[in-house]
Amino acid sequence: MPGPPAPKSVKGLHFNLSPDKPVVGVSLPEPRPDPVAMFIVPADADDKAYEVVLAGMIEARMEMRSWIWRVGEGDMPRLP
Repeated sequence: MPGPPAPKSVKGLHFNLSPDKPVVGVSLPEPRPDPVAMFIVPADADDKAYEVVLAGMIEARMEMRSWIWRVGEGDMPRLP
């Protein structure tokens, strides 16, 4: 008998996490073969330090596409 269906999306919980460090806001595991990690960069994020950590997170999961909304740069980009 097959197991339960895979979730359509996974929402990250941000409690007890530093607000100045990136975290995946939502992951969309369903768009196979390219699941999507969605990041929301706060308008007040320290540009250089935040972007360095974010780039490292993205490089560590090359099997996932990344969607990034940099809030301080304007409207939300089109969803994947």
